[in-house]
Amino acid sequence: MSWAVVRGEPAAAQLYLDSVLAAITGGGSQHPSDVSAGALLFHCLRQTPDQLFMINGVTGQHFSAGEILALSVRVARALRTRCGPAAAAAGGRILAAVNNNERSLAVYLAALLTGLPLMVIHVGSSQYEMTHYLKLGEPLTVFCDAAVKEAFLAAAAEVDSEHPTPIVAVESEDFDQFIAGHSDDIDSFTVTPTGPDHGILLLSTSGSTGLPKSAIYTNRGTLAQIPMTWIYYEQFPRPTRLVLVMSTPQWTTYTMMVLGAAVYGYALLMPPPSPTYADVRHVVHTYKPTFSMLATPFTQGLVEVCEPEHLSSFETVHMLGAQITSECYAMVKEKFAPTCNICDGYGLTETQGYVIMADPKGPRCATGKVINIFDYKLVNEDGEVVGADEEGELYIKCISFVKGYLKNNEFQNDFKDGWLQTGDMFVQDKDGNLYYRRRIKFTFKYFSQWVSPEEVERVASTVPGVRQLVVCSSERGPAAVVVLMNDADPEQVKREIHAVVNSTLNETKQLRGGVFVVQDAELPRTHSGKIKRAGVQQLVASLIRRGSAA
Repeated sequence: MSWAVVRGEPAAAQLYLDSVLAAITGGGSQHPSDVSAGALLFHCLRQTPDQLFMINGVTGQHFSAGEILALSVRVARALRTRCGPAAAAAGGRILAAVNNNERSLAVYLAALLTGLPLMVIHVGSSQYEMTHYLKLGEPLTVFCDAAVKEAFLAAAAEVDSEHPTPIVAVESEDFDQFIAGHSDDIDSFTVTPTGPDHGILLLSTSGSTGLPKSAIYTNRGTLAQIPMTWIYYEQFPRPTRLVLVMSTPQWTTYTMMVLGAAVYGYALLMPPPSPTYADVRHVVHTYKPTFSMLATPFTQGLVEVCEPEHLSSFETVHMLGAQITSECYAMVKEKFAPTCNICDGYGLTETQGYVIMADPKGPRCATGKVINIFDYKLVNEDGEVVGADEEGELYIKCISFVKGYLKNNEFQNDFKDGWLQTGDMFVQDKDGNLYYRRRIKFTFKYFSQWVSPEEVERVASTVPGVRQLVVCSSERGPAAVVVLMNDADPEQVKREIHAVVNSTLNETKQLRGGVFVVQDAELPRTHSGKIKRAGVQQLVASLIRRGSAA
C-alpha cells in the first residue's frame, strides 16, 4: 500500500514515487511524507544531470536537469544571503509574478530548496492587486517580469513599510546582480529542512467573488498530488516525452507538471509569454510535445488555426477550466491524432490538485473516478448519502488539503464533520464513474424556480458554431453570452440557441434575457482563465441597457 492511498490499490505512478522517496530516506524509519518537496526535486535533478529538463520555446535553448539545478542553487544561495538563513523558519516569504522561462523556473525551484514560501501571482495583475498582495504577503523580495516592474514599484510605494521590498526583474540586469558572487556548486549545497506541514507555496484562488485569497500548499499535500496526473500510466520513469507547459507558476497545474518532470523524467516545453494561437501552433509544430493541459476555450480556438499535422505528436491532452461539450470534443478529435487521449478531470485549489481523473478506458462523458487518496461521498440537501444515478454534492477527505488561506480562517467554513463540502453536484454510476452536473453557488431563481446555468449551457452549447457560451441571470430572465466560431453566422446561431433551449428545457430556463454575441476578449475571466460569472452578469446588464440585439 502506498503511503498516501486510502482506498483501493496504488497506481504505478505512486509506487514509483514511493521508490524515489525510499532512496532519499535510505529506507529507514523516516516516513515518506516527511521528505520535503525541495529535498525531492534536489535528489531527482542531481541523479540525472545530463537529462533534458526544459526547452525555451522563444529562444530555442535546451537546458539539462543539471543546468537548471545549478541556476536554482545559485538563486537559493542569493536568497539566503538577502533574506537571512533563518528567514523560512521566521515566517519570511517571497513573491513572484513571472512568465515561463529558465530564470523564473529557477526562482520557483530555489524557493522550494530554501523553504521560503513563494507567493505566486499572475503577471498581469493590476497595481491594485499588487498592492493587495504586498500587504497580504509582506514579501522579503519580489521577482517579476521587466514589463511590470514599474507597476510593482508604484504598488510598493503605497505599502506603509520601514523596509522597502526589493523588486527584481528576472529578465534584466537586476537578476544578474541578485545572483552575482553566489556559487552554483551543487555538491556543497544543502536543502533547508522543512516539515510535512510547512507551507511551501501560496497560490491564488480564482478570485471570482472579489480579491483572490492565497491558499497555503504544504510539503505533504504536494507530494501526495505529484502522481495524480499520471495515475493511469504504467511506464516509469518517463511516462511521456515532452510536456507543453501552458500554465504559468500561479496555477496548480504548473506545480504538478514541474515537480512531475523532476520525479518522472520527462522534459518541459515553455511557450512564449501570453501566447497567441499562432505562437502555440509554431511551438507545437517545431518541438512535437506529447502531453499538455489546456484550457478548454483556448483549445477550441487553437484547433481552428491548426491542421492535423500541427497537433499529431500529442498522446494526451487534459482540457481544463470548462466542460467539454460534444461538439467541442468532436472538433478537437478531428484535429488531434486518432489515438490522442482527450480528457478532462476535476480538481480544487483547496486539495492542491486533482480530485477526479478521467479514465481513458471509461465512458467519454464521465468526469472520471475519484482518485485513491480521497475518501468521498455524495450527499443530498437533507444530508443523506445518495445511491447510484442520484444527484448529490461531493464531500471529500484527504491528506492533500491546503493548510488554509494566508491570514484568513474562511477555509474552515467549508467543512462539515471533517468533510470538505465542495459545492459541486455529481451523479455516480454503478461502476464508480462520476458525472459533473452543476455548481451549487451558480444557481439563481427565476419566477421562484431554481435555474442551473450549467444545465442551460450544456443544451445551448450543442448548437453548431458555438465556441463558448455562458448563462447568467438578468432583469429580463436567464440570458446568455456566446463566443462564435470564426465562420459562424451570428443571427442563425442565436435563432438555433433559442430553438434548442425552448424545445428542451422548461419555461423558467428559457433565455428570455436574450442571447448576446461577444468577442472572446470581452468575457471577464480570472487570472487562472475561469469565467467570472458575476462579471458576465454585469456585461449582460450593460448590453441590455445599450439595447443590443438579442
